[in-house]
Amino acid sequence: TWTTTSLVISCKGLHRQLLHVVCWAPVAKFTEKILMTACECWQWLLSARSDLMLPFLQEMLGAWQCTLETRIGIFSPIYPSATLTKDNHPTATASEIRFGDGWMNTISIL
Repeated sequence: TWTTTSLVISCKGLHRQLLHVVCWAPVAKFTEKILMTACECWQWLLSARSDLMLPFLQEMLGAWQCTLETRIGIFSPIYPSATLTKDNHPTATASEIRFGDGWMNTISIL
């Protein structure tokens, strides 16, 4: 992901296929480590190439839609994988919260 991000940054104009790879990295294999790395790459990409904000958001929308349709990440039926409190609020470990909120944190800083 880091290498692909550096290529997107260094290319003149927009290379949509490379941007797609960067944005969709967590969809291919949805793990905490990959999601955290992807979030760091997205932040680097947008700070270095603010002109790619709209194409980035378009790709992210597609990735979000895919996670919704395939029910992975925060759209998984087992997220968070914990019990309910007495007030019927789901509980989650710190790791689950960081993992599920990775994309949300990245989008919120845009």
